[in-house]
Amino acid sequence: MRIIGICLVRNEDIHLDRAVANAREFCDRVLIADHQSDDRTPEIAEAWAARDPRVEYRRIGHPRESQDWILPFVNTPTWVFGFDGDEIYDPAGLARLRADLLAGRYDAYPRINGHVLHCTSLDIAAGVAAGYMAPPSRTMTKLYNFRAISEWRGPAPERLHGGRVTFNPGYEGVANLDMHEQTDWGHSPQFPRPGRWVAAPEHRGEELLQSAAAAARRRAAAGGQGAGVGMETREIPARSGGDAERQPFS
Repeated sequence: MRIIGICLVRNEDIHLDRAVANAREFCDRVLIADHQSDDRTPEIAEAWAARDPRVEYRRIGHPRESQDWILPFVNTPTWVFGFDGDEIYDPAGLARLRADLLAGRYDAYPRINGHVLHCTSLDIAAGVAAGYMAPPSRTMTKLYNFRAISEWRGPAPERLHGGRVTFNPGYEGVANLDMHEQTDWGHSPQFPRPGRWVAAPEHRGEELLQSAAAAARRRAAAGGQGAGVGMETREIPARSGGDAERQPFS
């Protein structure tokens, strides 16, 4: 069993270094698919690839090429972990999850979903990120058991999206493992503190939010495609209740 990380990015120089740093020990390989970034994203990704043989960098012309990169892992003993350049996962939680995955604890599931904090504000000095939790808002963790899949055909707009998936015998109709529905943020054994928040040690919170918003405006002005472009600064309302939640981050 192995774990392959696939990170699709465009103009993520604010977040990418930390996103990769937090995920790389979880993965046997990290594939960075860069959709035509024109900021420092290529420099950061190339530096990772140069100093860590587990990290590979490829510049792509369309986000769908990120799906082509992972298709050879279909029907092999591989978990594929999709993350964006602005998704910061807790490395300690991922280390525990890695041990369970390699031990086969979750082999029966086609996909695992976990806790997420959709961040709308960040106080780095206090060590607190605020925003909306999943659940009840939508989760976007992407961890797929490719051993469960016999084929993934058809057009895909990007990695792990679209197309038609055919499952191997024994996996048809099997529900995903929704850890975020079964455990709370503080007690989840696998995803205790992953989140989509703005986080970089060299910035203070308000400056970082402003920089991220500027990156999002650059993307809108360029009319570019692709996941993980700039930063999502919009609030994602909860399905029940409406108050933002505050969580510690590391």
